Amino acid sequence: MRTQLLLPALALGISAALAQPAIQWENTYGGPDDEAAHAALRTTDGGYLLVGHTTSEGGQVTGQHGNEDLWAVKTDANGALLWQRALGSEASEGGLAVTLTSDGGYLIAGTADDPGGDVGNVIGDGDVWLVKLDASGTIVWENTYGGTSYDEPRAMVETAGGYVVAAYTESDNGQVTGYSGSGDLWMFGVSGTGTLLWQLALGGTDTDEPFGMAATMDGGVIVAGASKSNNGTLTQNFGGEDAWLVKLSAAGALQWQQVYGHTGDERAMDVVQRADGGFAFAAATNSQGGPVSQHFGNYDYWLVRVNPNGTLQGQSSFGGSGDDIPRALVHTSDGGYALAGYTASDNQHVTAPLGGFDQWVVKTDAGGVMQWQRTLGGSDDDEAFALEQTPDGGYIVAGLTNSDDQHVQLGRGGIDFWAVKLGPDVVSVAELDGGPMAMAVHPQPARDHARLHFTLDTPAPVRYLLIDAAGRTVLDRSAGTLPAGTHQLPLDLSALESGRYQLWLHAGDHRAGQAVVVVR
Repeated sequence: MRTQLLLPALALGISAALAQPAIQWENTYGGPDDEAAHAALRTTDGGYLLVGHTTSEGGQVTGQHGNEDLWAVKTDANGALLWQRALGSEASEGGLAVTLTSDGGYLIAGTADDPGGDVGNVIGDGDVWLVKLDASGTIVWENTYGGTSYDEPRAMVETAGGYVVAAYTESDNGQVTGYSGSGDLWMFGVSGTGTLLWQLALGGTDTDEPFGMAATMDGGVIVAGASKSNNGTLTQNFGGEDAWLVKLSAAGALQWQQVYGHTGDERAMDVVQRADGGFAFAAATNSQGGPVSQHFGNYDYWLVRVNPNGTLQGQSSFGGSGDDIPRALVHTSDGGYALAGYTASDNQHVTAPLGGFDQWVVKTDAGGVMQWQRTLGGSDDDEAFALEQTPDGGYIVAGLTNSDDQHVQLGRGGIDFWAVKLGPDVVSVAELDGGPMAMAVHPQPARDHARLHFTLDTPAPVRYLLIDAAGRTVLDRSAGTLPAGTHQLPLDLSALESGRYQLWLHAGDHRAGQAVVVVR
């Protein structure tokens, strides 16, 4: 048997058997009362930032202002606490979304009810609160947005002109114009210093709301949510809530919107764009029929793939007889997908239930076929809200736990932030030997230089391209025709800005892709 290059790799053109990944580390964060992490990301130093809320004063929580504060926790690469910040006033604040900023800091989107403490001003009963932190967690600026009724952020991305926020609004005044009633999707863009640039309310006379969002190759955004309306900007409803995709341009103009579902309820919770320009979204569904080909009981994970204009291409359902609700979706480096949320099931696709709600991670191939699944948690309730693939091919899963047993080694009191690092997908050497090509990039993250490692089973002409977040080709090289065997090619990244790029390797008729993170 030929020895294959055992790196975080992706094999193309094979149906590899993937084993359930191992837990590399897990950690809880909190105080004697309750905390819940609703967003998380990998930071440029290889650590993680978790964002949510806390009601504690004590334990790991210091500087609490009263009632409920927005809480940010910074860890190292192994999950050890580096610093924490409780942000807010004597009223209630919470963090719901976070993004890295180009200067190495963070922008957090949360909610604020009253002025005081860190909150300079409020507009209504509940505002979208943006807080810009530097890399050490110091507030750079903060601002509130909305009208006199309730406004809540659900997702946020950085764009070339600043930031775009997807929010839910019940306001029809203040900064919100075009409100249709009963709760709308409210999109707005701000500059790098928080100045409101544009806003757009979308929906009908029933409830319409966002849950996830991603930046798109053309500089715009794609929003995933749920709609009950069939009027206003909505022209169709299949019954109950429908999964809802909304595509906006870089300037905030509506380009298209589409609903998906059947006679039950569907909620699109997160969305990603594929390299071919199409999209995939993760939804919760309790329907059977129409585009929902399988139903396992109550709510299921529903993975849906659409083309660049939103036309349905394929779908898959996963779950058991209880409720299975996805919250996060990633497009993995092997072209497949990983979903995370929670499960209350103990049968069908769900094996090894641990008690109460469990965090549930599902990995599929590019066609939506399940490759592995695993439950995480203890005997009480555990839920995942955030998922990201790490450069080693593993995953960081973050959310909350009310457990202190099984996978959860330390309960700190009440409900805690909980982060779990899973190792890479395990692919057998025999399976890799059967494929035409495997590849990996090292180091990750990279600065000025990296190396592309790959293996060819047959001689082939080789070309590689690097694509930035806006879909622009920033590197295009031909390596000529290379013989079968293992190869290394240098990648000169010195001219690139910090950010996430997509590397595509073409070898004859085969293609493989992997994310490349550049830090400065």
